[in-house]
Amino acid sequence: MLPDRPRPLKLSIVFPLFFCLCTVFLVAVPLYTDPLNSLIGIGIALSGLPVYFLLVRSPDTRRPRWLRAAVAGVSRHIQLLCRAVVTELDPDDSRPKSQ
Repeated sequence: MLPDRPRPLKLSIVFPLFFCLCTVFLVAVPLYTDPLNSLIGIGIALSGLPVYFLLVRSPDTRRPRWLRAAVAGVSRHIQLLCRAVVTELDPDDSRPKSQ
């Protein structure tokens, strides 16, 4: 996204590979040892996909006005609760992009 942005931490490729192997292990072992409960958990996780596509992925123009207002209100309250603010490292979208 921003290749010239300074990175506070640089890692070798070993750490991401180790992390990926660990996560594959943590998913594969329960699927092998207890497939029914694992599939129930995967089904519960996948049940969030319709909500994602309706609230996040779909454009604002396709959502009803009441749904846009509800999503905006919930987003604002969550931002206030988590004290989410724009920092100096966040890109400013109002500036024209240089070429």
